[in-house]
Amino acid sequence: MEPKTKELALEIISSIKPDFRDVIDGPSGKDYRFDRGRRGSNTRFAVLMLRKNAISVRVRADPPSLSWSDPQNWTNGKAYKGWFFSGRGEEREFKFDSVEHLDYAMKLITQSYALAG
Repeated sequence: MEPKTKELALEIISSIKPDFRDVIDGPSGKDYRFDRGRRGSNTRFAVLMLRKNAISVRVRADPPSLSWSDPQNWTNGKAYKGWFFSGRGEEREFKFDSVEHLDYAMKLITQSYALAG
């Protein structure tokens, strides 16, 4: 893993923790997950998966909803199964590799937080 990827992961973790109340976070194997209020797949709203040159983030998305917005189509495409087994929405993934993209990543994570719990 590149040092800048590790720094970016620390930056996003430090952005998520103070922005949302009742967040429970912690490592899960080599990934890092965030739950709302209590641990569980129905309250999970983000999972960070560190790759060599980028961070993959799994979020809870609801594309048919008018409240879901992703104008840059970062989550466009495949719906995944693995981290979010229950609850509203579907599991989507996006990747980012620079701190300049952190604001948009946080926008998607904020929407996922609203769907969780």
